[in-house]
Amino acid sequence: MATAKEAGRIETGGIETIEVEAVWRMFRAIETGELDDAEEYIAAGYENREALDDGRSETRGPAEFRETAAWMRGMFSDLRFETADVIACGDRVVVVTYMLGRQTAPFFGIPATGRSFRQRQVHLFRLNAERKVTEHLAQRDDLGLRLQLMK
Repeated sequence: MATAKEAGRIETGGIETIEVEAVWRMFRAIETGELDDAEEYIAAGYENREALDDGRSETRGPAEFRETAAWMRGMFSDLRFETADVIACGDRVVVVTYMLGRQTAPFFGIPATGRSFRQRQVHLFRLNAERKVTEHLAQRDDLGLRLQLMK
C-alpha cells in the first residue's frame, strides 16, 4: 500500500492522467501538521461534510481543514494513512485508506489509552477546475476504532 507521502497521480490505463495532488496534500498535511499552504489545495468554499454533520464546526475553506487536522492530531499521534485504492473520474476522487496512529488524548468519551489502531476509511472528494478540493465526505469504521481503543 502507498502512503500519502508516496502518492500523487492516478494513471488510468494510459488514456489519461488525473491530477489528484490536492487530495494527497490533504492526507500529508494531517500526517505532518504542515498546514501553512492549505490555500494552495483547499478551495475557499470547501465543505467538510463530517464536521458539518457532527456539529463540530460550521467553518469552511482552508480554516476548516486546519481545524480538523489540529483536532485529529490533538487526539492521535503517529498518524499516517495507507492507501488501499483510489478511483478518480471527472471532478470526483474516492480514496480507500487505513488511518493508523496512537490515541494520546480523549476521543468521544474514551480517555487516552495510548493504544495503536488501524481504521478503514473511505473518503469522497470533489475538486474544482483549479483542482482544489471543494468538498469532503467520509465513511469510517468508527465502531472498529472504538473497539480497538477499548480493549
